[in-house]
Amino acid sequence: MKTHTKKADGKVIEINPKDSIHHDKNQLWYIGVGILLVGFLVLTVSSRDYLLTAVVVAAAIAIFRLANLKIEKKDIALSDNGVRWGKESFGFHSFRAFWVGTHGADYTVYLDRLNWRPTISFTIEEKDVESVIDVLAQNLPFHAHRNTPLPDRFARLLKL
Repeated sequence: MKTHTKKADGKVIEINPKDSIHHDKNQLWYIGVGILLVGFLVLTVSSRDYLLTAVVVAAAIAIFRLANLKIEKKDIALSDNGVRWGKESFGFHSFRAFWVGTHGADYTVYLDRLNWRPTISFTIEEKDVESVIDVLAQNLPFHAHRNTPLPDRFARLLKL
């Protein structure tokens, strides 16, 4: 299942990333999140903070829309020329930096893009971490002080 090839002179690494975890939600999940959001809604309306009420409504819509999305699995190739992520290719000039976050036994590589574009992330196995870091570190700054971004932690907490 795992494809991992190296080319010694050009250092090409092809990765078939781990499947993302999709949590099936039952009615109890929807009821619990709905009660929590209605509680926040009542609290914000009773305090007459209508801007925060709008934020709670927007968060509710986003949570319920994201609840059933499944992340599409994309093949990744790293080379000296850049990154191929699914059908898209990016040169290293398209990224600011990279870092590796951990959650349990999973390692997630984050590629920080320029100009407010969304971060590209993919989960890899422990045996591939060194080779991926080697290729990326030759072309991008490594941010050792960063870990899993807050939106990813929040999504993991809500099991999205």
